[in-house]
Amino acid sequence: MHEEPITAFCTRDRKDENATFTRGQKFQIILLGVPDMSEMPLPPSDAAVWDIDLFDNPASTMQALKAAGKMVWMRTGSQPIRTLMAKRIELAADKGCDAIDPDNTAKRQWLNLRNTNAIDYMRWMQKEAAKYDMMIGLKNSLEIVSDLTPIIDFAVNEQCAQLSECNTYSQFLAVDKPVFHIEYPMPLNAQAATGLSCIGVGISGMSTILKDFQLNGITYYCDGSYADTPTLGVSSPILSMKIRTTPSPSRTSSTQKPPTSTPGNGGGGGCKQKHWDQCGGNDWKGCAACESPYTCKGVSPPYYYQCL
Repeated sequence: MHEEPITAFCTRDRKDENATFTRGQKFQIILLGVPDMSEMPLPPSDAAVWDIDLFDNPASTMQALKAAGKMVWMRTGSQPIRTLMAKRIELAADKGCDAIDPDNTAKRQWLNLRNTNAIDYMRWMQKEAAKYDMMIGLKNSLEIVSDLTPIIDFAVNEQCAQLSECNTYSQFLAVDKPVFHIEYPMPLNAQAATGLSCIGVGISGMSTILKDFQLNGITYYCDGSYADTPTLGVSSPILSMKIRTTPSPSRTSSTQKPPTSTPGNGGGGGCKQKHWDQCGGNDWKGCAACESPYTCKGVSPPYYYQCL
């Protein structure tokens, strides 16, 4: 899963009508590169919802997508400094986003967190987003879906078909709230649309998209359609992407020994992180250097370091 990012969901900018996310809406997600707005109308032209990176995309991208009748959300990574997150939420609103999608909100067992910590944090995020008339979604975090169903507007899931977890969203779908569902079949091709990624138990009613782990413009859908959205500014793959190979932990409060790796020990090859990006922390394997003038600073050492 993508660590500590901010991405965006946008919709048509109408003063008399708020953005609405509905069950079964077609969507596109691009976190590697930014949509090339000179190629408008961008494929897939029938995707009403777009999930893109907050910091890589200028406000003009949001404006152009919304002018074309699209909805765009920004994903806001979870971390302990609420004043910092409040500024990120405000930035998402300033850029014209309709919703935020906080990632990694499930408890981290090695931090001795309980589900109540994540639930409290999401409730705070929801209130903060509401100040700007923005909606909020829940990324994965299956163990708290039922607790937060009353206050969240949509859910985003990765790999629930692969991990046989999609039934977790049955009650969420039953109240007509959308689940934007991403699978990473290998190989990624048209045949994947006939397999488990699209016909697994619990998938019916979800908005399912088939992507490469880099989350570039290449996209397949379960109806057999295909799109390759033109993108610009491709730098390096999203190094913090993690492939889940086991189901989410059960709803317990057990703890594990903290990781023993050194903060900021990853990231060779000359890569550099952008402003706000994670640059270190226990078990961090991504870039440890920051673009000028930013430096890698401990936000919650030794667990989390960020380019500030």
